[in-house]
Amino acid sequence: MEIIFSILGHPIRREILFLLEKEGRLSYSDLLSSLGINTGNLNYHLRGMRDLVVKDQKAYFLSDQGEMALELMRISQKVMSGEEIPWISPREVEIARVGIVLCNCNHEISGTIDIKAVEKYLSAVKNVVSIIGFENVCQERNIRKMKKWIRDNFITKVVLGACSPRTHQQVFCDLMNQVGIDIFEIANIREQCAWVHETSKAIATEKAKALIEAAVSKVKQKQNTPIKRIKAEKSVAVIGGGTAGILLSYYLSLLHFQVYLIERSPTLGGKASRWSRISGFSDCATCILNEEILKLTENASVTVFTISEVAQVTGTIGSFEISVLRHPRYVIENKCIGCHRCVEECPQNRKNEYEMGLQERKVIHFPFPYSYPYVPVISTDDIENCRDCRICAEVCDSKAIDLEQGESNLTINVGAIVIATGCDLYHELQEWGYDPYNDVVTSPEFERILATDGPSSGRLLRLSDSVEPENIAIVQCVNSDALCSHYCCELALKYIEEVREKCPAAKTEIFFDLNQVPNPPRMGKLSTLIPNRYLHMTFDLSLDTRNGKTIIRGADIEKSFDMIVLNIGMTPNKDLEKLRRVTGFAVDEYGFIREETLISGCYACGSVTGPKDYHETIIDAKDKAIQIVSKLSEEYLITNVQSITLDHEKCGLCLLCTLACPYMALYVKEDRIEIDEFKCRGCGICIPICSSKAIDLEINSTHQMLSKIEVLARSPIWPKVIAFCCLSCGYAAADQAGTKRMSYLPNVFIVRVPCTGFIDSEHILKSLELGFDGVLIFGCFDEACKYLGGSRKTKNKVEAIKNVLGKDGEKVLYIPVSAVDQIKFVDAVNDFIGVIADAK
Repeated sequence: MEIIFSILGHPIRREILFLLEKEGRLSYSDLLSSLGINTGNLNYHLRGMRDLVVKDQKAYFLSDQGEMALELMRISQKVMSGEEIPWISPREVEIARVGIVLCNCNHEISGTIDIKAVEKYLSAVKNVVSIIGFENVCQERNIRKMKKWIRDNFITKVVLGACSPRTHQQVFCDLMNQVGIDIFEIANIREQCAWVHETSKAIATEKAKALIEAAVSKVKQKQNTPIKRIKAEKSVAVIGGGTAGILLSYYLSLLHFQVYLIERSPTLGGKASRWSRISGFSDCATCILNEEILKLTENASVTVFTISEVAQVTGTIGSFEISVLRHPRYVIENKCIGCHRCVEECPQNRKNEYEMGLQERKVIHFPFPYSYPYVPVISTDDIENCRDCRICAEVCDSKAIDLEQGESNLTINVGAIVIATGCDLYHELQEWGYDPYNDVVTSPEFERILATDGPSSGRLLRLSDSVEPENIAIVQCVNSDALCSHYCCELALKYIEEVREKCPAAKTEIFFDLNQVPNPPRMGKLSTLIPNRYLHMTFDLSLDTRNGKTIIRGADIEKSFDMIVLNIGMTPNKDLEKLRRVTGFAVDEYGFIREETLISGCYACGSVTGPKDYHETIIDAKDKAIQIVSKLSEEYLITNVQSITLDHEKCGLCLLCTLACPYMALYVKEDRIEIDEFKCRGCGICIPICSSKAIDLEINSTHQMLSKIEVLARSPIWPKVIAFCCLSCGYAAADQAGTKRMSYLPNVFIVRVPCTGFIDSEHILKSLELGFDGVLIFGCFDEACKYLGGSRKTKNKVEAIKNVLGKDGEKVLYIPVSAVDQIKFVDAVNDFIGVIADAK
């Protein structure tokens, strides 16, 4: 307090405080000229104010203590003049004193919307006590101004008229935390108003008023959500033992995190372990990966589970509990000495999946040389035959074969989860003339032919007759939906080098079917290093066999080759569907994980999010390691306790909610429904099912939603359409339309919901009753729904409502979209509003 009194006794120091409050930041020279004093005097006063005034490399500004000193000075002046001080009692903190922050986003919003007209309208809205505007609210210098504004106006809740919460929610959360506000709402007046209605400025301004007023009506009713303080586990579960999983686990172990690496197959390494060589590396792929595996498994902080999968996940970021199901290997790992006696004596053969089916293996087998763990395995599909045979068990001197081995379960506790299960390879090859024994092979098969431990011991020979090929064709982009695999062009360059090395006389030519090539093509060095006469870009490629030769035909070319390599792309891992039910996430239009839909504390690494080459995978693994360590470095994490509330007085114990929940978060205990706070994802699918209205969302309650609908319905715009958009797809598609500034009719009011499964018949019927001329619902496609069936339930619900409404059922429409379906979104809005207007 002594420094405060020293300020009160120095008019120059008081003036310094008021100057910095007014200007925010001032350079030393600006301070000097504003005060009209010499350098010595200014230095003297700044030293005396060192706790109240701080500086960075460019300017001086007030510290929190400096702002407090100013407030104390004002209170002192009021007391001395006999004014009454308006204190707020602790019980009044939930009073809705709403402040509105209008962000102009560097003139991006005011170019379409009349900000002054919006401000004038909102100033008369009930509970709005103050409005403040910024050119760019995200700038650091505005935080201090906002703190003062909140304090001076005793603001308890804030509405931000700004950009999309989908992309800037965390930015705004951090901003509100810094200024001391826990309850706020965002009205998206940039992506879904200013940027898409540039030709309808008057209506866009009316729409912005309605959007912000609706946000005020919602935030007025918001209460602080319960939070939980969780001790962060310094451990991570990595699901998938391929390249991404191995590298990520190694990086995390270097940072002293306990890592549990869970792999479904009998060995680590993934698909790349069977490649001949990785592009850009001189060493063979097996050697590179084995070195990484060795470094990883020598680390005591890494535990590897093979032939295992995640059965269940509960908990939240910082404290997940994972149930791991371990399938039998039928060989006791710590007893096996790797002598191969069991394999040598086994009388039964199978196609070897680790050799892409080009060779055979025994029923009991080592996956491949240098596999980890180096222990043989028997497939569950073969175990009954082995129990009848038992030769392997009889010849094993170490007694390591256990043909009665069963499944086992274990539980691990981790702070974060990473899905790194990799991808599958495109296999719909009939139309491409695929036939390895007529020398039309896939790129993985070609890798095994080139590999020194492959079927021809590294010699480049045709499978049909073991003769060296004289000319080879590589067909690029053998994939679905023109999806770029990121690595195919680098792979083609590698094949050209290897063919040149192993068969110097052989010629290699590259073919692209322009119907399959992604736009734009990612050709890299291929287009510059390959002469045009060996690089063919054509349409409608097809393969045909004639006189022992395979013919490639295109729109303007026909050539025969001794060997054809189909350079196949990536497809989503088939295990993702099972993991979706365990961890909950949405997939994109191709079926890969959409990272933004993963729950907090859950990450995706490698090609589960889309095709990546080896170098991109390394970068992604390093990036994810940094993200995880940054998140778990705190000793404690704060998280919401639950996302739904349940009024047991209203509950009729019909149990429908327990059946509707895709995560089994609702269960019966002692004759009452309980919520598993760790399993609940806040989708709201259970809410429409509850006939007694006992369940509601914690953050977006039904009452808040109906209040928002009521405000939007008062807008004078005609015709009016309300669009309920799920956050993952519908709202994202609308944002994409905004980002690309795709104009559409301004008569639509977008309302964000966690999942369209939350939409009740009450929301739809109330919208029509209050004056909306139509209701659109934009949700995910069934297979992409983050909440495992929410979109399907909504579709069925809408059909039922349409039947009840009869002719008025045309006013309600459900449309599935993907997150990048901005064109479909725009067309649907314009078409629907057109139909509504024509009907009037």
